[in-house]
Amino acid sequence: MKKILIIDDDISTTQLLSNDFQALGHETICCSSAQDAFEQLKSTVFDLIILSVELPDQNGYVLCSKLRKEEA
Repeated sequence: MKKILIIDDDISTTQLLSNDFQALGHETICCSSAQDAFEQLKSTVFDLIILSVELPDQNGYVLCSKLRKEEA
């Protein structure tokens, strides 16, 4: 089982993706903002992160750049 983090402020998109991955046997966690995502990343290591480009509190490209700089 893989852990997948889905970051998108569109609830219907996150729910659809989450349901599909869970049906395949994966664990999913959904976040609607960059701040929520960073909180999740402090305590959990994910196998895959799906990231929207448009988030309410930060551009997805900027968030991706910050995530790449993190050692974990």
